Amino acid sequence: MSNFKHYRDVIAKRIPPKMSSLMENRPGQSRWEDFRNELRRLSHPCSLCFRRCGAARHRGETGYCGIDMSGRMILDGIFGNEEEPLNPTYEVFLAGCNLRCGFCYQWDHIVNPAGIRVMSPEEMTKSVRTGLREGAKNLHWVGGEPTVHLPWIVNVLSMLHEPVPVIWNSNMTMTRETLLLIETFTDVVLADIHFGSETCALRICKDASHIAVARSNVEYLAGRTGLDMILRLLLLPGHFHCCTEPLLRWVRETIPGVTVHLMPQYLPPSHHRTHVPRSPLTRDEFRRAQDLAVELDLKIHTETPGGKPAAPPARRDFENEIIIHPGGGMTILYLSGDFENFVEFYKNSPHNDNRVSGKTTKGRQ
Repeated sequence: MSNFKHYRDVIAKRIPPKMSSLMENRPGQSRWEDFRNELRRLSHPCSLCFRRCGAARHRGETGYCGIDMSGRMILDGIFGNEEEPLNPTYEVFLAGCNLRCGFCYQWDHIVNPAGIRVMSPEEMTKSVRTGLREGAKNLHWVGGEPTVHLPWIVNVLSMLHEPVPVIWNSNMTMTRETLLLIETFTDVVLADIHFGSETCALRICKDASHIAVARSNVEYLAGRTGLDMILRLLLLPGHFHCCTEPLLRWVRETIPGVTVHLMPQYLPPSHHRTHVPRSPLTRDEFRRAQDLAVELDLKIHTETPGGKPAAPPARRDFENEIIIHPGGGMTILYLSGDFENFVEFYKNSPHNDNRVSGKTTKGRQ
């Protein structure tokens, strides 16, 4: 699980998208109304995710994620950088999350979702319809963590006139009751798993308890039919023995049929948090992960957008690389030459708000 068999059948119109079953009205009540009733129970007090924070979201209270019943969207649009055959996809990036991964590139929007404009379900529905008319094949919910927006997302889905294939990109830390609801309308799950060690999770994410929840949810979906799942493993630099290897061995031992996407695109964050890797993944680290996955006979996702084989990060032909993050922060990689002097000057400038980090070719921060 998965060569996207379910999704390919949906796109080929051999079977309908899963949310079509929720559009079958019964006398006096639709199944969406059943969903809303269940979500009221799960979000007042809130038990949507593993934290079970108890926030009365219907009264405007927010829990750890910073989200109430409203929708706070960072960005939306048609994208083509996901696993084939999901492209082109209409992605909706939502603020707020129930984790605090120190390397998250959406950090500003995670810790302060209240700073993001509230978007009504009606506005979002209109945007989704436009994206589908312009060629998107599906509707793709991304975070932050979309689970914390579930009541708002269900309102959006219920306003669509036609069923659409739904992709759920998640850290998989929802409660089982919540997962059962999500499973009802979702065709593809992209499960993002980062940590193979509770020690690393505690240091980098300030929480270790979510690991068991995420693994349990992934194992549950691995035994289900009628949807596809890709397990995305973000390879953390310097974490082969503590995280990468244990995760791959867990897959082999418990869910060997699940397709694994080894993701080498870790970027050092612009913000400075303790215990967070400060360098990109090396070519050797990526190859080591690939070799172990092959040795364990795992199903590895090997296509990038356009169907080309995935390749490890190559050495750049240029000396400097600048990454500008959504929050305005900047990371400069492979720093050398005159640019080093510029970075040193800026880092010591009173105008630097500590969101700029530089790595020289000698490895100095």
